[in-house]
Amino acid sequence: MEKNGEFEKKTVKILLAEDEATNMEILTRVLDRIGHAPEKAQNGEEAIELLREKKFDIVITDYIMPKKNGVDVICFIHENSNGNYPRIIVISGTFLDFECELFQRIPREEAIISFIQLLSKPLRITDFKAAVTSAMV
Repeated sequence: MEKNGEFEKKTVKILLAEDEATNMEILTRVLDRIGHAPEKAQNGEEAIELLREKKFDIVITDYIMPKKNGVDVICFIHENSNGNYPRIIVISGTFLDFECELFQRIPREEAIISFIQLLSKPLRITDFKAAVTSAMV
């Protein structure tokens, strides 16, 4: 969209759910550097509360968190988004466990599965930036 001869940057609403303070700080700084200010949740329960209140374009979630985990967050999105899913980036060091739990709760053929991108720990910042950038398309 053009405004006064310049291209206007689309505001992307991002939810970042991460329980480790250091990881939260690093990911927030990276998002800030690429022009985004995420809403933050320190666990899955807080993420679900924010998802109840607001619509997000991108949800970035750790898999293992206290209270509710990343699969709980994805299941909430699946059950409450009426097919209008945000892009989801899951960060985990244990993808086998994540996939087993996810597919026990959501069938593989469900549309939401195609909205999920997985990033492994230890997380490379270049991979994280690339995932966020591709999620905005």
